[in-house]
Amino acid sequence: MPHELLRQLYLEDIADREKVTDWRNELQLTQLKARDKTRRLQTGQFIRDGQLTEAEDYYHAALIFQHGDTVDDFQQAHHLAREAMNRAYEPAKWMFASTFDRWQLASGKSQVYGTQFVLNEKGEWQFAEPIDRSIPDEERIKYNVPPLADALEKFQQKNKQGT
Repeated sequence: MPHELLRQLYLEDIADREKVTDWRNELQLTQLKARDKTRRLQTGQFIRDGQLTEAEDYYHAALIFQHGDTVDDFQQAHHLAREAMNRAYEPAKWMFASTFDRWQLASGKSQVYGTQFVLNEKGEWQFAEPIDRSIPDEERIKYNVPPLADALEKFQQKNKQGT
């Protein structure tokens, strides 16, 4: 049975992002980051206590660490997503790719799958650079990531409120 408190933290994380009305608003982002940190601390304790037992638990924890601040947070998110994926949790495929991209960017390397976006000076979403455009779309599709030509459009549609 999935860890219910961790599931609640996961749902809070998603709900918090849905409430952001302007991704350039420093006050909103500061408050969001503070709540993210609290969730990471709680999730970290669940991990240390060996309370993650289901694939879904690892997936939920991966999302919470994906919204971290440090290379270590993103690396932890990636390892958690890998565990969820290895336990055959289908949504974890995309999380595996996304956490890898965020970890690579934070480490000063290129994202591979094209899952990370930033707002430019005009307030428009664009790919976070650098991005390795030589990776074939077949590799992206393996992890439920859309082809690079479609990824930005799909992300913009999903996040219309932030532009």
